[in-house]
Amino acid sequence: CEYQNMDIIRNDKIVEIKDMLFDKLKQDISFLEKRITIQERSVSNWKYATDEFYTLIPFEKELNKMKKGRILKNIQFDERFASPYIFSFGFSKEEKLLLTQHSLGKDFGIISQVYDYHNSGCIEYFILRSYPSKKYNSKLVSIGILFQINDLLQAHVCVSDNKHNWSTTAYHVGNENKVDKIFRYASGWNNQTEYDLEYVDNKLNKIKIGNVVWWKSKK
Repeated sequence: CEYQNMDIIRNDKIVEIKDMLFDKLKQDISFLEKRITIQERSVSNWKYATDEFYTLIPFEKELNKMKKGRILKNIQFDERFASPYIFSFGFSKEEKLLLTQHSLGKDFGIISQVYDYHNSGCIEYFILRSYPSKKYNSKLVSIGILFQINDLLQAHVCVSDNKHNWSTTAYHVGNENKVDKIFRYASGWNNQTEYDLEYVDNKLNKIKIGNVVWWKSKK
């Protein structure tokens, strides 16, 4: 199969998107701060959790072995930055995730991740670190985009404020419309890594690198 020999580091579309994102790193920070304010006002429903409970990036928790966290009840909107263990998720009326926010602790800033949905189907986001006290200037942490390469391949590309720091993940859709193989690369890696996904009863059971189990479902 063509995808089995895919080189995501030099893929034309991924390289094109990566270069476009690096250009976007030059955006005016004040424009991004306004985008956060606009997105906050667009939120219809807030949900809270102890960790990054909701994400739009496929298999992000499994690939990075992240904790799922747990839903928090009885959190007031104006208390959401009181603790670094409170993650806030803002949803639209259509239940689209618009932004994620959490505090890094007093005087360490607020991390905001803002999502934009394009008519083409791609989802773009940026992550900004801001300081309510205005003691420090806001800082753009990274920009990313999730998009289709073709009918069977979806890709996620992310770049940081360091021009040499970027990463990409490509997801191949196989039988029964499920992702069966993932390719990943990040700056500093010798080469891309390939993951195979195994399902039991239509649910993800294992992610393997070669014969090594990278992630396994606890259920």
